[in-house]
Amino acid sequence: NDAVAIALAQSVERIHDLSVGGAEPELLSTFIFALEKFLIYFFVSLLIGAIWSMMISYLYTILNLNTVPWIEIGFFILTSYIPYILSEAVGCSGILSILICGLLMRNYAFFSLSPFGNVTIDFLTE
Repeated sequence: NDAVAIALAQSVERIHDLSVGGAEPELLSTFIFALEKFLIYFFVSLLIGAIWSMMISYLYTILNLNTVPWIEIGFFILTSYIPYILSEAVGCSGILSILICGLLMRNYAFFSLSPFGNVTIDFLTE
């Protein structure tokens, strides 16, 4: 939804700019422009979320953060928010990035947490 809205808004801006300049906007070129923008936003957002979650999952396996559970939990929450910031900074869908990151971190990084961290993160995210 987010990527569609961004692509649609840029397509409407393009049509507006062409009509203000006196040119007649072509339907096919506008549709191709919107589809191209959607695919770029979708896949870049997806890649940001996936790459970040894999990096953090690997980091959790090599670091021993379970000795201090509050640092472990805080690090988990903060690192889950970073893909949103990165995607918004490059103009893509932060919601899609954080969704993909959350799905992948739940499957990979969540099981590297301590038992206390597992219960706490599970409680906070429900």
